[in-house]
Amino acid sequence: MDEQLFSLYKEGNSIKKVSELTGIGRNKVYNILKENNLIRSQSEAGKLKRLSEEHKKNLSLSQKGKPKYNQRQKLKEGFDKDSLDLTYIIAVLRTDGYFCKQGIGLEVIDKEFVEAFKSAIERQFGINICMYKNNRGNLIDWRNGKEYKRKKTYLLRVSSITLKEFLLEYEKNFNIFEKDISHKITYLRGIWDSEGTKSYCQVMFGNKNVERINEFIKLCEEIGIKSIKYYNKETELCAYFGRKKQIKHFFEVVKPTIKRKYLKLR
Repeated sequence: MDEQLFSLYKEGNSIKKVSELTGIGRNKVYNILKENNLIRSQSEAGKLKRLSEEHKKNLSLSQKGKPKYNQRQKLKEGFDKDSLDLTYIIAVLRTDGYFCKQGIGLEVIDKEFVEAFKSAIERQFGINICMYKNNRGNLIDWRNGKEYKRKKTYLLRVSSITLKEFLLEYEKNFNIFEKDISHKITYLRGIWDSEGTKSYCQVMFGNKNVERINEFIKLCEEIGIKSIKYYNKETELCAYFGRKKQIKHFFEVVKPTIKRKYLKLR
């Protein structure tokens, strides 16, 4: 088994991938490799990465190793002006989106969500960006050998330091409650696209950050949805409401991007 493990690792597979292929826990894989002085340095690991052709076409400098275009690429004139697109971008970055070394990114299972985020960025900053599909391999539980199918995801990364620096600074001083109602609805759409969900007869919003929960509650109140409750789950806070009229009003006003999250009312 150790020889198979060594062979897989020397082929360029990550410790995580070796663990999935052999059914051995990641910690154990790491310890075996370390005992045999086989752990790669960061630079060696970068050179041995095995990426799909589609991945190579779309990854940023920090992951591919060679720039596809200038990391200080020119943004359109007036990119820093306040807009609904900019509000949506901030909402997503405060929830499912993220900042990375060379820019920003988003990876989720809903294609239309990534497309909406992509369109907002392109309109706001005047740049063309790529999105690609990530077909993830099945996950093998090393404890019992069971194989679990994982959903494909859609990934977008924007490689622009100028854009990243602007958004980091803009987000620090961004207060949605200083904006008009159109921005508040757009922001509410952004955070619910990211962290919102539905149950049989409830609209729900979960997040670890109490500030996001309070934003959701206050913004819902501003569009006429009152008496929102919340509770503390093991891993996050969850706000919810379930009156039929309130649910209907929420979807009519907010118009969430992800269709599967719409609650069908009888």
